[in-house]
Amino acid sequence: MGEVGLLGVKGLTVTLGYWNESGRTYRRLLNGYWFSGGLVFRDRADRFYHVDRAVDAMHTAAGTVSSVLTEEILLARLPEPDDCVVVASEQDGRGSPGCCSGLPP
Repeated sequence: MGEVGLLGVKGLTVTLGYWNESGRTYRRLLNGYWFSGGLVFRDRADRFYHVDRAVDAMHTAAGTVSSVLTEEILLARLPEPDDCVVVASEQDGRGSPGCCSGLPP
């Protein structure tokens, strides 16, 4: 609970695979679950929250940083930016998150 992990879904309405991409389909299926690439966590009330996509998570010396969640926090707490993007850069061989913001004209 509260720990971020990969989202796996299973059910009759879940995709059976990718059209003409059996290799990609095989890599996304495990024990009947389809893994979307989404990173989620579950709270104590059994609600799931999407925090990022696995390919967008930034691995840094201090731990994993979720770009989407970080952007949402910045936009909620800072009144000035209309939009922002969090990106990773390399410093001394280690990932380091940074932020670019869009300010109103």
